[in-house]
Amino acid sequence: FVEAYHVESVHRRSLKETFNSQDNPYCHLVDVRLHERNRSVSCYANPQHAPHGAEALAYKVGATLAQGALASTTALKGTNFAGEKNWAFDIHIIFPCFEIATSNGWYFTYNWWPVTHNRTRWEMRFYMNRATNLAAKVSQEFTKTLTRDTLREDLSTLENGQAMMETGRIKYMTLSDQEIAVRHGYKVVERLLAE
Repeated sequence: FVEAYHVESVHRRSLKETFNSQDNPYCHLVDVRLHERNRSVSCYANPQHAPHGAEALAYKVGATLAQGALASTTALKGTNFAGEKNWAFDIHIIFPCFEIATSNGWYFTYNWWPVTHNRTRWEMRFYMNRATNLAAKVSQEFTKTLTRDTLREDLSTLENGQAMMETGRIKYMTLSDQEIAVRHGYKVVERLLAE
């Protein structure tokens, strides 16, 4: 989850219009920061995205999943390091198995708990400011539902990818420049195993 190009295919029904734009059709990351063991990326928001239906209502009264810097709320301190105008959110990976994503009006955390060599328990917690009225509460519920649906899309892809890898047919994978943070994670593990 430290690349964004998968939005084009994995989230084509839920988030494609929110992140992909004419200027950035493959949702290239706007910033990447690599540290000794940890890494952070900043994701792009489509400035031409025109919310409609329930999303439009939610957008008017609260922080939705991907409006980022486009939101009218105050940004969390320490977000959007690159100062990107069309920023959606940051993802921070804390080695070995913790992630926190931060945006305007919300943040969420993942914990990845290895169970066996091919099974992992994925724990997610979503945090938002306390709603001050019913409209803001409805907006938050919309955002939580969209997030749940997005995570199901990710989970389905993870499960299918794991099944594919277990066939043994793929001997190696080449990671693109869009996956620089993924490559960094593998390099950290390789370095630690060699010590």
